[in-house]
Amino acid sequence: MTWLLVLTALIVLGVAEAVLPRRSKQQSHGFPWFWVVFPITTFAVALTVYSFLPVAPLGIDSGPSPYVPLSELPEDPFESLWKGQILWAVTAVAGIGLSLWAWRRGRI
Repeated sequence: MTWLLVLTALIVLGVAEAVLPRRSKQQSHGFPWFWVVFPITTFAVALTVYSFLPVAPLGIDSGPSPYVPLSELPEDPFESLWKGQILWAVTAVAGIGLSLWAWRRGRI
């Protein structure tokens, strides 16, 4: 997961490096909403991708966490997984729409 988050941070920094020099030459149009929404969106997309990867990609099953008592584990372990996948996917789609809106309105 670390490599995915590092790649996401590099994407955000690359876009910032490409866009910010142009922005200083232009007149801004209000609050820069793009720079609020875009980083959140990129991380949401990365976490959506990560949530669909296999749990144990190397075939190593770590079992339940030693810090969580078995009585507190959910009866259906896939229920929380699906909720996380849906949450990140909805956040990613909404963020993409908001990023496009902010970009087209010149809120960069």
